[in-house]
Amino acid sequence: MMQEEQQWKTFSLTHVTYPAGGGVVPKLFALLSLLPIFIVVAMTASTFLYKDVIAMYMLVGSIISSVIVDILKCIIKQPRPSRYDDDIEGEDKDCGDYGMPSNHSTFVFFCWSFIILYIIRRGGKSLISQKLIHPDNTNATHVNQQSSSFKLLSTLWFHLHNVVAIFASLYLAIGCAYSRIYLGYHTVNQVFVGSSLGIVLGVLWYNTYETEIVQKTLIWIDALIHELETSRRIASMNECTSNKAKKKD
Repeated sequence: MMQEEQQWKTFSLTHVTYPAGGGVVPKLFALLSLLPIFIVVAMTASTFLYKDVIAMYMLVGSIISSVIVDILKCIIKQPRPSRYDDDIEGEDKDCGDYGMPSNHSTFVFFCWSFIILYIIRRGGKSLISQKLIHPDNTNATHVNQQSSSFKLLSTLWFHLHNVVAIFASLYLAIGCAYSRIYLGYHTVNQVFVGSSLGIVLGVLWYNTYETEIVQKTLIWIDALIHELETSRRIASMNECTSNKAKKKD
């Protein structure tokens, strides 16, 4: 009796096809379509390498948003465009094979809305108040004593940095969302709903970030990570010193 042939399914998270013979543009949109993966890698690296609790909080929120999208896909069950390569009929179709809403669009606009709110309402509060130094900044006296030209240059750099971050993230988000239409993975409605959902979820998630309990929790996590990292470095230095002493003996 012949063994039943094994069926294979594409891991669609990293599988992107684009029109052949179109030059650089299709390849560019294929890369933009992979933007969520690059963002996840960046946030994960920032969390573990630089002990960035804000990146960690944003990463958790993006994962939650992706779970919400998968649940909606299972409920709505709207098919993708006919070009979609991984469209599977029958019982083998899972939630990710449906198209409404677009997970990529939700993800990138979730990140964009969170970043914008963080810059304007938290990290870039001076965009509103037109002040360079925050009231709780311990270096305020030192900066006020600096020359007016330096303060002007600092102010210009501060605003330029924020404006570039806002518009660069916006263009990347729009590019990623449009790439899903261009490459035939989603309809316009699926991308529009996904983008709108991402903005709503990003705003809600940032509002939870500003709550007292989340702020205190992140501060506690940051302090804990700092203590653990300090202990690790001290232990590493002690071990290195001990090994050198043994070699001398």
